[in-house]
Amino acid sequence: MEYTNENAKLYPPPEDKDFPCRWKPTSRQELYAYLAVLIYMGLHIENTITDYWYKDFLYGTMYNIRNYIGANQWQQINCYFYCTKPRREEDEGFQNTFERIKELSEELRLALMKLYTPGIHLTVDETIKRFTGRVSEIVNILTKPTPEGFKIWLLGNQGYVLN
Repeated sequence: MEYTNENAKLYPPPEDKDFPCRWKPTSRQELYAYLAVLIYMGLHIENTITDYWYKDFLYGTMYNIRNYIGANQWQQINCYFYCTKPRREEDEGFQNTFERIKELSEELRLALMKLYTPGIHLTVDETIKRFTGRVSEIVNILTKPTPEGFKIWLLGNQGYVLN
C-alpha cells in the first residue's frame, strides 16, 4: 500500500492527460479488492476491463465487482501498483525483471512456508510461467507445454509450491 501510494506521488499523471479522476491514497482494503478482482479477471475472461463493471444484461454478463471497488479506482491502482520501493528517475534502475517483485515474493514465500507442512515426498523441478512481453529473462523452449516465459526452479510437494 505504501509503495503504491509513493509511486503515485512520484509519477502523477500529466495535467493535460485525460485521467478519470485525481489520485487519492489507496487503503489496504482497496488493494485486497484490487487483487481479488485481478484474480477474478484471470478466471472469467471478458473483452475489455470495463466489461466487468457493466450494469446491464444487454451488454453481457453482469458482475458484482462494482460492489467492492469502482472501475476508476481499480484502473488507477492498476496504473500505480508497485511491489517494491519506487525509484526516482535519477536513481539506478532495476538490474533485472525479478528485482521488481523480490520483496513481495520473499514475503509470500516465508508466509506460505509457515502455513504448510510438507510431506515426505518432495520434488525439485523446473516450470515455465507464461510471459510474452519483452524482457531478457524470457526463454523459449518449443518442446514444453508452455513454450515461452520465465523458467523457474521450484521445490514442490503434492502440487503445492514450497520454494
